[in-house]
Amino acid sequence: MLVLVAAGLLSYALWKLVQGIMDPDDKGSGVSGIARRIGYGGSAAIHTGLAFSALEELFGPEGQSTSLDAWTAHLMSQPYGRWLVALVGMVVLGIGLYQFYAGVTARYREDLKTYQMSEAGRWSMLTGRVGTAARAVVILVAGSFVLLAAYRADPSETRGLGDTLEAIIHQPFGPYALSIIALGLVIYGIFMFVVARYRHIETT
Repeated sequence: MLVLVAAGLLSYALWKLVQGIMDPDDKGSGVSGIARRIGYGGSAAIHTGLAFSALEELFGPEGQSTSLDAWTAHLMSQPYGRWLVALVGMVVLGIGLYQFYAGVTARYREDLKTYQMSEAGRWSMLTGRVGTAARAVVILVAGSFVLLAAYRADPSETRGLGDTLEAIIHQPFGPYALSIIALGLVIYGIFMFVVARYRHIETT
């Protein structure tokens, strides 16, 4: 399962890299278009890191520090390292806020062939709102942990996806919150099948 997850994450990272370099969505070379394409590159890097984290769980030596901790510690050891880590945390928070905005406003509609959707397909657009919001919550919590690591100068405060979800369950009403987030992520997964079916990709 971990190998399949890693393969999926690497494939998604490759697609984001293609979006950033080849611009199949025709975002253009204006300020907004360049910003979106840089964002695609950042997403490619994040999902590549997640893929290697999954493989590290499978093949890495037991008990070694996580690559995320090691990366944060290395960054903090550089001049102005805490500020760099804080900047990364703010970028992650920005991504989370944009994801929430994109979900609420259904920005993903512009990339889908909505004219080909059946009535059931149109109803499935609701899964995009709910799922993207759940994904945004996880990203926002992870970004908060990165900022906390910078504030306390403690790399162990950073959290990957799994550790972020584990941290949520230890909060008041954590099991209920985690159940809602888990359901939202499942819904987001369903929405990704809708995207895979109806995504508009310019091939010429």
